[in-house]
Amino acid sequence: MKIIILMLLTWNHAFAKRELIARASDRDGFPARALCFFTNQTPVAIRGEWLLRYLCLDQGESAQELWRVSGQGAQLLHAVSEGRQITDPIVAGDEVYLVESDDQQALIIWQIDGSEKRAHPLREKNWRIHGGAGLGAGQLLLRATDARGEMRELLWRATGLQTLSERGVSYYFTAAASSELVVQKNRLGLSRQWDESRPDVIEVRRAPEFRPQVVLADRDADPASPYLGFWNFSVVQGSQWCVIARRAEGEVAVIGDGRTLREVPLYQHFARLDFFPPALTSDGVLVVRAERAGVHALWAIAPQGEPRELLRLGDTVVTDLGVAILQNSLFVTPLVAQGQSVALGVSLQEMGSQTHWGQGMLKILVR
Repeated sequence: MKIIILMLLTWNHAFAKRELIARASDRDGFPARALCFFTNQTPVAIRGEWLLRYLCLDQGESAQELWRVSGQGAQLLHAVSEGRQITDPIVAGDEVYLVESDDQQALIIWQIDGSEKRAHPLREKNWRIHGGAGLGAGQLLLRATDARGEMRELLWRATGLQTLSERGVSYYFTAAASSELVVQKNRLGLSRQWDESRPDVIEVRRAPEFRPQVVLADRDADPASPYLGFWNFSVVQGSQWCVIARRAEGEVAVIGDGRTLREVPLYQHFARLDFFPPALTSDGVLVVRAERAGVHALWAIAPQGEPRELLRLGDTVVTDLGVAILQNSLFVTPLVAQGQSVALGVSLQEMGSQTHWGQGMLKILVR
């Protein structure tokens, strides 16, 4: 009897840390219908809710949908049909923005505030907008390509687009942002020069002015730097930010908060890191996808702590269809933190059978 009680307590503890917030498959799903998938789409956190972008392949054409998902239910925020695309949602203050494009150029910026939606048609043509970050309420920093194929920074307000000074920057890598700061990897050099040998810097813009400031540089930019280069993404959580850098010894996570920098020597803990963004919780816990002692899993590293396993193949989760096992492909989306939880997409299989249940978006409590 004691063994059974212990098993039940362990079972319930595992499920209490993992919550299914969305599911997708070729047969059914929620909140989106069947044949709508979130593979490689990045979940976005906003005020305790999640924004999920789906690619839908039913009815003989492709479409894209953006859903808001919370514990109180789900709401379809925007949908486009074949021939149109939307960017990942951009959060600026309490509002959500989407850029809608056709195959050639950006057409509309949608401003979504709760259940209200406002269209801002773009008068400026021939821009292909790839993504962006919020610079406070009503202002966006956008990454774009012009008609000549030049990468540029744009500043958008409701009055229109402004092309920012080039500053010698080939602007390519997506920014990470919160209401307090924006962090961006920039590759210096001539336009269209993307070689890894070009100098790389990490640039931070802090509220309320959001003026760019270089906080890290690789050895190509600064011969005295200990860093050989930086991975092509950054993450932000409130006033904290994180990038993965390469030292001669291996990869390290560089975490900044105000004027304070600290390093997590990932090369000491892991045999291999997945080339995906990490996540940073509100209490400074770093979460990475990596292999340690032969186990490929999701790991949490508290400040001054050792890696702690959060999730691996073969783990279980309660779904609307029953108990599922994480199988086939453990991770199908990048990892995103909100508060002390992280969300990511996984592959689901019915427990005790070979039936594949498609994709699940899990919320995992880290602490």
